[in-house]
Amino acid sequence: MIIFSIFNMTAPLDAGRVAQSITLGVVNLDTGVPGAPIRASDGIISSMRASLPFAVVEIDDEAAARLANDRGDIAAAIIVPADFSKAAIGGGDITVRVLNTEHLSIAETQVGAGLGGQIQAAFSAAVSGARLAFAQGGFPTGAMPVAVEVETLHTARNANALFAPFVMAFATWIASFISGLMLFIATRGERGPGVSMPVAMLRTVLPIVVAGIASLSLTFIVAGTTALWSEFFGLWLMAWLATAAIMLVIGGLFSLLEFPAILIGLPVVFCQTAVSGAQAPPDAAMTWIGWLGDVLPLHELVVGYRTILIGGPDGGVPIGTAFAALLIGAGLIWVGTWVHVRMRPNEQAAT
Repeated sequence: MIIFSIFNMTAPLDAGRVAQSITLGVVNLDTGVPGAPIRASDGIISSMRASLPFAVVEIDDEAAARLANDRGDIAAAIIVPADFSKAAIGGGDITVRVLNTEHLSIAETQVGAGLGGQIQAAFSAAVSGARLAFAQGGFPTGAMPVAVEVETLHTARNANALFAPFVMAFATWIASFISGLMLFIATRGERGPGVSMPVAMLRTVLPIVVAGIASLSLTFIVAGTTALWSEFFGLWLMAWLATAAIMLVIGGLFSLLEFPAILIGLPVVFCQTAVSGAQAPPDAAMTWIGWLGDVLPLHELVVGYRTILIGGPDGGVPIGTAFAALLIGAGLIWVGTWVHVRMRPNEQAAT
């Protein structure tokens, strides 16, 4: 009760921190009013920067905005056209573009999805006011003079695909922790000469086999609920590799530290949901657990699942990290098993 109440009452995300961790990009191509050093868009952007709870950064061009959105540096980008000031004052249609994506956290995806309507209303009101001032007593018609064109960089097939990375990541961690603990308990009683190698081999090979079967079941559920059967084998291999890697690392910690490894493994399993970036950017996590994301590659697992299910930048699937974890876990298992089996051969007789 203590463990679960502490982690579940302190790990939830704060709405204010979530908003502050989201960044919007602005590409202002406005060339200004002809014959005057005035850009009508500057005042609108300044007002937007002051009123929005998100961070707003200026980006030089659309190509840089696309790259930043693809990498997850920004949740969405607002692209102001070059003729904005001229059309705002002289009349005519204006198209402000919004670049968003659905391959980031759920919070960032929701912000990007709703940004089009908000920008249309804000820019239209500002342009109507500018035209009213220049018309010297005219009245706005109430129509929205600014159209917003939305382009989605990576599109999720359905709502289930948006939540699937979070579900898969949590299932991977909790299953790996429980499996590693159970295998350690089942093999810890073996002591004496000649036992270390068979025990270490069992602790190394069995998790890889179990991970393949367990991740196959998980992939069937995810593919069935998201209708992404075309990504089945890629998703299965990713889940298999990730589960086996984490299971070996957990098993290695138990082999080396025995039961005190729970003090390391259990907090990571439950706190990774807050710092992995599945529900909100990693920066939204509480300060006291946010450092975990800097020490451990928790975010890479979620990014890998998102890349397969939704899309993302090249190299988004953390194959190298997973293989490194496999080697580290196997090394910990063999070292820990040798220490506790070969170095204490008389423990079994004493008990």
